[in-house]
Parts: sequence; C-alpha cells; structure tokens
Amino acid sequence: MGLATAMIVGGLGTMMSAAGAYQQAQAQNDAADYNSAIAMTNAQLAAEEAAQAEEEGEENVKQIRLDLSQRNGANNAAFGAAGVSTGAGSPVDVAVSNTAEAERDVKNTRYNAAQKARAYRIESINYTNQANLSQSSKVNAGFSALGTMVGGAGNLVSQYRTFKSISGK
Repeated sequence: MGLATAMIVGGLGTMMSAAGAYQQAQAQNDAADYNSAIAMTNAQLAAEEAAQAEEEGEENVKQIRLDLSQRNGANNAAFGAAGVSTGAGSPVDVAVSNTAEAERDVKNTRYNAAQKARAYRIESINYTNQANLSQSSKVNAGFSALGTMVGGAGNLVSQYRTFKSISGK
C-alpha cells in the first residue's frame, strides 16, 4: 500500500470517527434533555405535593375544630338534660379541657403538615438540581467531532513523517 492510499484510508477513518463522535455527543445531549425534562416534571409534582400537604393540614384543622364544637355542644346538652348549669363549674372545666386538647391537636396537625410540605419542597429542589446537572452534562457535538478530526489529522501527519523517515524520501 502506497503512502497516498494509507493517507486516504487514514483520513476516511478519521472522518468516520468524527461522525461517530458527533453522533455520540448528540445522543448524550438527547439523553441529558430527556433526563432533565423528567427531573423537572418530578420537581413540579413534588411542589404540588407540598401545597397539597398544607391544604390537607388545614382541612384536618377545620375538622378538629368542628369535632370540638360538636363535643362541647353534646356535653352542654347532656349537662342541661341532667339539670346542671352550663355557665360555671364542671361543665366549663370540661369545655376548657376539650378546647385545650383540640388546640394541641391543631398545633400538632399544622406542624406535621408543615414538615411534610417541607420534605416535598426539598424533594422538588433536589429534582430541579438534578435537571440542571443533566443540562450541564451536555457537550458541544461539533467540538467533539472537531476534536476527533484534529486528533486524526495529527495522527496522519505523524504517520506521514514516520513513513518519510523510514523510506528516506
């Protein structure tokens, strides 16, 4: 095989390698875009879960207060039916105790809802960071192919010089 043939074959090999590098970079970028889109969708879902956790907490608070009102009403009715005055003494103590217990439940419910929402917000932030990281892993396909071509050209020049030094021409 002559020098010209070797150079042509080497050049074609370099061009094929460059095309492969370009396609590989494009595939990597497509995968990064896909992974980023999935992560952003998950971030949005986690943010929605955080809002839902807060709403559920407030609904639970409303239910605790409704239950308190019903319990105090039932107690007042029972005391009234028994002929006990509901304005002082034990009936008031029962109502105060029920109210204090309900307020503890309200505080715990709100705290738990806030913790749950916070966990979802952190999850959302983590997914957003994952999406950004996927985008930052993208490469310039053109530069990748160019780098392969420059490396291949360097190899061809080196082979040409080696051939020249061996053949003495």
